[in-house]
Amino acid sequence: MRMIAAFGDDHQALLMYDLMTKSSGALSCAKHLTISEGKIHSDKLTFDSKKLGSAKPRN
Repeated sequence: MRMIAAFGDDHQALLMYDLMTKSSGALSCAKHLTISEGKIHSDKLTFDSKKLGSAKPRN
C-alpha cells in the first residue's frame, strides 16, 4: 500500500491510497470513514474497477 493523502476531523476521515496487487498492479482506492461516539460508524471503499477487468487469471 502507498498512501497518497489522508484528511479528517472528529466526525469523518478520507484516505486515498494505491493498493499494490499481483494481478492488476497499483489499484487506486479511496476510503471514507464516519465516526460516532469515538467509534467507526461507517466505512465506504471506492476503487478504480477498470484495472480489475483487465487482470490476468492466476494459475
